[in-house]
Amino acid sequence: MLKSAVEIFNGEGDCTFFSIDIESWERNHDIVTEVGLTKYTLSTKVGQGGTIGEKISDHMIIKEHRRYKNGNYVADASGSFEFGNSRLVPLAEIKEAIMAFMCAPENYQRILVGHDINADIEYLRKLGYDDELKDFSMIFDTAEIWKAFADTFDGIGLSRLCSELDISAWNLHNAGKGLQL
Repeated sequence: MLKSAVEIFNGEGDCTFFSIDIESWERNHDIVTEVGLTKYTLSTKVGQGGTIGEKISDHMIIKEHRRYKNGNYVADASGSFEFGNSRLVPLAEIKEAIMAFMCAPENYQRILVGHDINADIEYLRKLGYDDELKDFSMIFDTAEIWKAFADTFDGIGLSRLCSELDISAWNLHNAGKGLQL
């Protein structure tokens, strides 16, 4: 996995990174409340008309679930998206909204990135975005990368990971904030 990452960053392939962060209601994790998405496209043709890329983000609050607020066990940061506008999306349209965002240029690798990403993948499946997961050539989990880097079997939360890496972080329980770090 890390060899593949090095090859990508050494310009051996055009790719689009997709980061996901999904929040659920603390009292019933079957109720998905927010979906945060960010994509970043890299091209090997930098300097020859290629681009380093633009980071684009989307923050969707599921319309039918907007009344479910956290705050007892985890902070409620649903209204704290700082990288554009949040939008209400009906549950029946959330899969299509995710699919529309997760497009990449033709012949580009699609790479999925997240922290403790298996939880977000399960939420994607609950939202109907399942078969589309096979389109990703690689999946990077920053929690797993940390374990290799720190030579540990112990997991690490995103807040502590940011602290360990001297990255300033706040409003991490907003679907989308963690994507910007």
